Amino acid sequence: MLINFTSRAFTCITLGASLISAQTIKKVKVGQNICVSGYVMDRYCIDRGTLFDNPGIDTLGPQGPIVHSVHCLIDVPKCVSSPFEILLLQGDGRYGRAWRVESNDKLIADAKDRGICTNGCTGDIATGLTATFQAEVLDLGSSKTPALLKVTRVNSNNPGCGETTYQPPNIILTSGTTTRKHI
Repeated sequence: MLINFTSRAFTCITLGASLISAQTIKKVKVGQNICVSGYVMDRYCIDRGTLFDNPGIDTLGPQGPIVHSVHCLIDVPKCVSSPFEILLLQGDGRYGRAWRVESNDKLIADAKDRGICTNGCTGDIATGLTATFQAEVLDLGSSKTPALLKVTRVNSNNPGCGETTYQPPNIILTSGTTTRKHI
């Protein structure tokens, strides 16, 4: 299942208890430099349909990215060598595959700085690794593959992209053994 976004740009207004903010959402194109923020997941766990180190948890389910361990991303050879993808929360409480990266290197370095693992980590995050980074759009993806990004800089100290959100061209709502419909 896939969500295909075709609108050019629109503004989303967020109302909070004492905060009103305007969020501009922009469509992306190949060659564009964008900012991305979301949960990091390895393709090996995505293809399994459940987490490698917690097989009772659906990879794209409401808890999947939250309980996915940094140990899995950094220490498990099948996970660290598979392409990383960025997951975004969907309206039904599950996660969709929004972006994939052409090289894991910069995200691995960031995970080692901020996470807990046995292979050179110095941080304190055990599960639910998120990343915010600058990237160049290399490919818009397809009905089965998220758009491809070249990570240019990871923003470890900035947990968001400011007032602009770049809309993934397609959000894939399936993983290896899990298929669901998006309403």
